[in-house]
Amino acid sequence: MSWDVSFMKFPNAIKELEDLNEDVIESMGNYNEVASILVEIFPDLDFTDPTWGVLERTDYSIEFNMPEEDNVTSFMLHIRGNQGAIEALRSIHKRTGWKAVEGSEGILNLDLNPEKGLIEWQEYRNAMINQIKTKKKKWYQFWK
Repeated sequence: MSWDVSFMKFPNAIKELEDLNEDVIESMGNYNEVASILVEIFPDLDFTDPTWGVLERTDYSIEFNMPEEDNVTSFMLHIRGNQGAIEALRSIHKRTGWKAVEGSEGILNLDLNPEKGLIEWQEYRNAMINQIKTKKKKWYQFWK
């Protein structure tokens, strides 16, 4: 279970998820260009599997799910762990200007309060873990 955040490139005028569509999403570059930028930001980012980069830190991990395409318009981060991951998101945004988009929060303002989505995900994750523990279910049966 992870907190999933996408990165995309679109004009600063877009403030709401409802305004985001194919017409305003811009190319970030080809796969090699985008991967190179990410490795520049995180030198230990492991792209042994080109579509599934892995960044391991002591208090968080991030999996970078990126398409091997000539025209990358987005990639997904699967985040597990604590608040340190927020700084990783900020580092990407600061270096590139790309915007972070999250399912429940929409377009994240990385300068103000991006932690809200992470905190909500952590609360959901903890509730699922507690439910599994109290009902003595297998981890993959949390929805039953």
